[in-house]
Amino acid sequence: MLRIFTTQVTGATKALLHKEEDIEDAARLLCQALASDDHVYIAAFGEMKAIEAEAVLGHEALPNVHSLDEYDIDSVTERDRVVLATRFSHDEEAVQLARKLARRGIPFLSITTITDNDEASLVSYSDQTLDLYLHQGLVPDEDGTRVGYPASLLGLHAYFLLALTVREILAEVG
Repeated sequence: MLRIFTTQVTGATKALLHKEEDIEDAARLLCQALASDDHVYIAAFGEMKAIEAEAVLGHEALPNVHSLDEYDIDSVTERDRVVLATRFSHDEEAVQLARKLARRGIPFLSITTITDNDEASLVSYSDQTLDLYLHQGLVPDEDGTRVGYPASLLGLHAYFLLALTVREILAEVG
C-alpha cells in the first residue's frame, strides 16, 4: 500500500506542474496586491487549514499574508486578494464566503478539487482556481473502496508552487 500511495501522490504532484499557466495566472493575481503593499488573506476550511498555517506562520511566509477570519472580512478591500482553500469546490462555507467576496468586488483564487456540482461552486465565483484533481482516495483497499486522501498534502504542494512563482514575479518587478 505504501508504494502505491507514494506513486499516486507523485503522479498527482506532477499533474499540478502541467498547470503551470494556471499557477502563473494565480500568482499574478496575488502579486497585484503584494507589489503595492496591499494584503493577501487566506481562508481555509477543514484539513486545508494546513495551507493557511504555512502561508501565515511558515518559515518562508510571504509578506503581507494574513489569516482571514469572519470578523475581519469587512476590512478587506478590492485592492487586497484572498486565497480560499477547501477540499471540494462545493464546500458550502467556502461558497458563502466566495459570494461575499464576489459581491464586494474582491479578487480571489481557490485551491480545491473541482466537483461536478457547478451551481454552488467556488469555480463560478473565483477569479482563478487551482484544481487538485483529487476525487477519491489514491489506494484501492481490499473491499474495493479507496483510501489515502491527501487533500492537505496536495493543497500544500499547490501553495508552494504558487508561493515560489509569486517570489519569482516579485523579484523580477522589484
